[in-house]
Amino acid sequence: MSDIASSVDIKTPSIYSHFKGKDEILLVTIEREISRYHAFLDSLYLTMTFDNLKEDLYALFKKILGYFSEKDLIRFWRNLLLVDQEELRRTCSQQVFNLKIYHVGKLKKVFEPYSDGKLDVMEGRSLHFLAIIQAALEIELLFYDAEATAEAYIEKMGQAYSACNF
Repeated sequence: MSDIASSVDIKTPSIYSHFKGKDEILLVTIEREISRYHAFLDSLYLTMTFDNLKEDLYALFKKILGYFSEKDLIRFWRNLLLVDQEELRRTCSQQVFNLKIYHVGKLKKVFEPYSDGKLDVMEGRSLHFLAIIQAALEIELLFYDAEATAEAYIEKMGQAYSACNF
């Protein structure tokens, strides 16, 4: 708590006039980041037309990965589900799950014109796209100190996905 207080130029006891403890600070931090990511996704889906599905999906893939590269957010998000306090971990897990549902809903709309109206096809393609993003983020973590290696793998993954026929 003293590190937090000193980083914002206040005395440690002053923190407790704003927060009950570390768990509340962590929860507020997590909620702010999830809101920030949600706003990022909203802006992406609002600005992309998906006129050229392969190119636009590849651009979406790169932009989402770029988001997680900013300020080492990939480690932050990876650790959300490793929070010690069980109730806080459940809250984090639920919020991450809600984001996935939101993301799948948006992607289903993107894939709709290419899926003959079949809901299972739209959902399958959406989940596949999210799995590719998750795999790319795992590669980023795996090759954390070897940025060029991670970028090469991720580039190949993105190209392979964009080569899929829809």
